[in-house]
Amino acid sequence: MVANISNIAHIPFLIVYYHIVFFVKKQSLYMMCSCKKLIKTEGI
Repeated sequence: MVANISNIAHIPFLIVYYHIVFFVKKQSLYMMCSCKKLIKTEGI
């Protein structure tokens, strides 16, 4: 029973963790794309 309770308790933390990881990856991809656009427009 104790193991089941601890597993259930970990699920919300995992969901939050994956949301943070996904958000960070999305933000970094957006930054990379915007940097590439800047490089193309500036001609660096």
